Amino acid sequence: MEREQLAALIDLRQTLHMYPDLSGSEQGTARRLMDFIGKHTRRLEMDDFGHWFAVRYRTEPARAHILLRADIDALPIEETVDLPYRSRHEGISHKCGHDGHAAVMAGVALEIDRLRPDCNVTLLFQPAEERGSGALECLDYVRGLGADEVYAFHNQPSQPLGTVTLFEDCYACASKGLNLRFTGTPAHAAYPESGRNPAQAMARTIAALPALSDPGRYTRMVLCTVICARLGEPYAFGTSASGGELMLTIRGEREAEMDRLEAEIRRTAAAAAGEAGLSLEVEVYDAFPETRCHPAQVRRVADACAALGIPTLRVETPIRASEDFGHFLKLIPGAMFGIGDGVDHPDLHTQGFDFPDDILERAVALFVRLVTDAPDIHQQSEEER
Repeated sequence: MEREQLAALIDLRQTLHMYPDLSGSEQGTARRLMDFIGKHTRRLEMDDFGHWFAVRYRTEPARAHILLRADIDALPIEETVDLPYRSRHEGISHKCGHDGHAAVMAGVALEIDRLRPDCNVTLLFQPAEERGSGALECLDYVRGLGADEVYAFHNQPSQPLGTVTLFEDCYACASKGLNLRFTGTPAHAAYPESGRNPAQAMARTIAALPALSDPGRYTRMVLCTVICARLGEPYAFGTSASGGELMLTIRGEREAEMDRLEAEIRRTAAAAAGEAGLSLEVEVYDAFPETRCHPAQVRRVADACAALGIPTLRVETPIRASEDFGHFLKLIPGAMFGIGDGVDHPDLHTQGFDFPDDILERAVALFVRLVTDAPDIHQQSEEER
């Protein structure tokens, strides 16, 4: 990448950082990215969906089709770091690095336009990853592309700057939020027996959670975290509680095992509610699939790193956080990998975090290599794939 292009890319990243958008409201971010790409390229087509978009480079239809994805949404976290490009949007900031992911993919667009590779390429600028709904929103579009491979990356604090982390199997765990709503009937606090109070049913459910999520019952990591428990109304000393909510986050390396934990939590809560004469409703929030990589595409990333002289680190244990990129990996062979932010870099989703511009050029080069070294997939045998 030429120095002038890299300088423009750094400026773009910092501009995106200044004007972050929350999940589902990324119109401003999408427009800035489209304007930048339109200004610096000549051969690319854009599919505009308002708060997300895709950039397409077309060659012969029979050639391989590579899909690359970047997420573009920010988080509801106030910016407190004193940066010259600090967030101008109150209560919103890029504390996960999606400004960097988007800038990297814009840089890839510039390089694809310049190099004109012998394969088809689609760059997807996806919304709402933080909410777990963005990939689902793009799924019909992605399905219609007929892509042969799909790749994405995430910047990774605690890893050496610029080192690429390869996940042999699962990159990120599946997870979902559960809200268990227990509803009884109110009563005077002096006559609690005339009502139905959820306290004991909620307590029984909470007490059962450690046994239900015991590691010995599963082949891989499964976790249940109590997020919030609410019962009755504060200072209503004359009233026996009649309603309560228990909010949990469950996650697992194997999506099927997480689903089994969910089913057991539902059964346990339903039994406790039934014995207490309560009704129970369960709502699901922020559901993420497991992000499971494909071996052949992990090897492709490793080979590209070797060709570029980029150091790699192989990891067998997935990160516990979740990624909705797993939806695409269920459709298309591909891989997700990490690029180190530096061993002492502030953690993701913390106020001190800022995407390191030092890894922009390396990330662009790696994605471009995956495109320019794309095999003639349509000529490969099933064994080679």
